Amino acid sequence: MRYVHEWIASHREFTLRARTLWAVAVSATIVSGCGHANQAYKPPPVPVVTALAVSTSIPFEIQAIGTGEAYKSVMVKSQVGGVLSQVYFSEGDYVAKGDRLFLIDPAPFQAALKAAEAKHDRDVATLTYTQESVKRYDELAKKDYITADEYSSLLTNLKTIQATVQADEAEVQSARLNFDYCSIESPIAGRLGSLYIDEGNVVKANADNPMVTVLQIKPMYVRFSVPQQFLPQILQYSATDTLAVRAYAPGESPDVRSGRLTFVDNSVDAATGTVLLK
Repeated sequence: MRYVHEWIASHREFTLRARTLWAVAVSATIVSGCGHANQAYKPPPVPVVTALAVSTSIPFEIQAIGTGEAYKSVMVKSQVGGVLSQVYFSEGDYVAKGDRLFLIDPAPFQAALKAAEAKHDRDVATLTYTQESVKRYDELAKKDYITADEYSSLLTNLKTIQATVQADEAEVQSARLNFDYCSIESPIAGRLGSLYIDEGNVVKANADNPMVTVLQIKPMYVRFSVPQQFLPQILQYSATDTLAVRAYAPGESPDVRSGRLTFVDNSVDAATGTVLLK
């Protein structure tokens, strides 16, 4: 019995010690966990940045969808009629101002020019002879060797020949222009469109349809419309300064192409409530 009591007493002491150690361990764990939680949620230091307060302008921007438009558009037509003998370009080519585009058969116009020049030379020779005759008869008229009617008829003939020579000069100039018009050149630098007539066809002077169209796209316009409520601000700022415009296609940087506002329409579209700008 003594051993039984001793074993019970020692078992109770061991149990108390075990409970004490477990309590200490749990307490230490709680304290350790609280320490980690406090460390994790500790707020970081907040940086403080200072700057000097200044007054500055803020850009006022309006975004809109625009459409490209040629800066200049020329419908090339022939000023003389004839057979188209040669085309000097391909569709879609870029050309400079003065580049040759077409050649109308120049043979008939060259012949007309030579005929006009020959007629002019003949009448100039007649004029020279008549002027010399007037000088000779002028002395005779002063001495009454010829009648006044004869002398007056001679002066009238001189004036008629002078007018004929002037008409010949105009005819020569017209024939030379028609000959020059056989060579058709580009009036502007730009890109060529579709060719509407082929070599060998007969070209009419000033026909309704153009032979080709030239579009100048460097520089070029961009048409776009903005709501009418922005019109007072646009007119106000454009009166004192040049308004900048940035144009870009989807996916491009907004600073790809820059320009300036050059046109504000003088009316508001009643259907859409917008104003056209370029």
